[in-house]
Amino acid sequence: MPYNAGIFSFKFDYTKYSRNAGDTISEDFFKNDWQHSYHTFAYSKLTRIAPALVYTHFMDSAELKATLLMRDSDQELIPTYRLGIGRRGATGVSSEIDSQDFDLQLIYNRDFSWKKAQLIFGVDTERGNTETDTYDLAVSYTTNDNGDLFEYTDYTVGDLSKSLDVTTEMWAPYLQFAMVPMESLRLNIGGRYDSTSYDADDQLDSGFGGKKDFSRFTPKIGATYDITPLLNTYASYSEGFVAPSAGQLLTSSAANPDLDAEKAENYEIGLRSIFWKKKVNMEMSLYSMDITDKILQQGSWGNAEYLNVGETSHRGLETTGSIDPIDLVTISFAYTYAENKFESYSDGTNDYSGNWAPRSPKHRFNTRIGIHPLEGLTVELEMDAVSSQYHDEANLFQYSRPTLFNLRTTYDWKQWSFWAHFKNLTDREYATYVSTDDDEPAFYSGTPFSVFAGVSYKWSK
Repeated sequence: MPYNAGIFSFKFDYTKYSRNAGDTISEDFFKNDWQHSYHTFAYSKLTRIAPALVYTHFMDSAELKATLLMRDSDQELIPTYRLGIGRRGATGVSSEIDSQDFDLQLIYNRDFSWKKAQLIFGVDTERGNTETDTYDLAVSYTTNDNGDLFEYTDYTVGDLSKSLDVTTEMWAPYLQFAMVPMESLRLNIGGRYDSTSYDADDQLDSGFGGKKDFSRFTPKIGATYDITPLLNTYASYSEGFVAPSAGQLLTSSAANPDLDAEKAENYEIGLRSIFWKKKVNMEMSLYSMDITDKILQQGSWGNAEYLNVGETSHRGLETTGSIDPIDLVTISFAYTYAENKFESYSDGTNDYSGNWAPRSPKHRFNTRIGIHPLEGLTVELEMDAVSSQYHDEANLFQYSRPTLFNLRTTYDWKQWSFWAHFKNLTDREYATYVSTDDDEPAFYSGTPFSVFAGVSYKWSK
């Protein structure tokens, strides 16, 4: 008797937050008061609803899945990166952003008896609209005894300086075919066509806006070979394509409408293994990726522009694994060795070719110990360690982040899920991002010990 059945599931996410906005601070402030902020009024407020409806239809040797997602967001913010002191004194902007996005994802999966073949066909589509009104701010500030900026203290809202209505459309059909031509060998080949378009309407005719379109076909091919029932090796080649954002192209103060999309070529080989009565899983891979037409922002505040600066290379090794020593405990780890470098990059004055890319540590090690004391309850302790890294393109300055510990708990009960995250358990002082401002290091401070909690409900029929 043919099998034919369908199932609906529905998920609804509601997000509302209001938080003060952080920014980078000088090295002196970071050493003496790492949570210091120049900003007393910069903030971000967001309200978002995001329902998702999923329908899955099961058939003999096939499955069809359709996912419809909607996101409706209202945001207000005074961004720290637009606050600065120039010839007109201290200035900034405030923005009101209203956006709606609709996504439709379709995927059809069919299995065949011939050569254990499998066919996957899918389409991802997205249409979004964002309306942004931006107002100029006149800003007051104080200085320290040396005359350096201490805090931005107050602001006055001025005229509407920018009003943009941006429509984004994305469409990406893809196809993948896999087969087993001989015992222990599985081949797969596929491709994806991405099309992205932007239409930015400058409602004040202030020099922003326009239309841009990007499209590209990217193939991929791979093979997996089972050396033994518990050990296999794999290799793959793929290409990537990332279109510039609307802000990089048309709407930001650093916009450049002549940008090209970033293109990538990626090679990977690896091993997977299961042993010790299937209690240990391990995977190791070597990868090599080259990105051309890399997009970076060049220039200082108020005089910056996005440019395709050249080529970067990314080589490395990744190792992941998990161990289940007893039924109630899981230990997992991940280690990455990465060499991320500029192969061809000059800003017109300096040639950085051959230098390490900023904020790219060579070594990263993450391990987690999970305990499952009760059905549905998981308690997980995480350690995250990284090696030192350059934070400037000239490779003159380095930063070493301390090792961080986090704790996560989740409890699933029927359709309910409860969670709590405890970040930076040891309350270490650290920076999540370090850059260079006028040849001096600038630190974006991390989060002190903090607790986050939430609850979700999943409805299905």
